[in-house]
Parts: sequence; structure tokens; C-alpha cells
Amino acid sequence: MHQDELDKEEKREQLRHRRLFVWGVIPSMAVLWCYAIYVAFSYSF
Repeated sequence: MHQDELDKEEKREQLRHRRLFVWGVIPSMAVLWCYAIYVAFSYSF
């Protein structure tokens, strides 16, 4: 019983970390890519 509760808490923590990872890393990657593409285009033209 007690172990089951702990497992649930652990899963919730993992989900929250994954969400934080998604909302933190993916937007910053997108911004970096957009910036890199913008710089490449502005230098090539």
C-alpha cells in the first residue's frame, strides 16, 4: 500500500520533469535554430 503511493508520487515527479524539459529545452532549441537561420540568410544575401 505505502509502496504503491510512493510509486505514484515518483511517476508524477517524472511527468513534471518531462514537462519542464519539454517547455524549457524545445523552445530554446527553436529560438536558436531560428536565429541561426536568420543569421545565415542575412549573411548570404
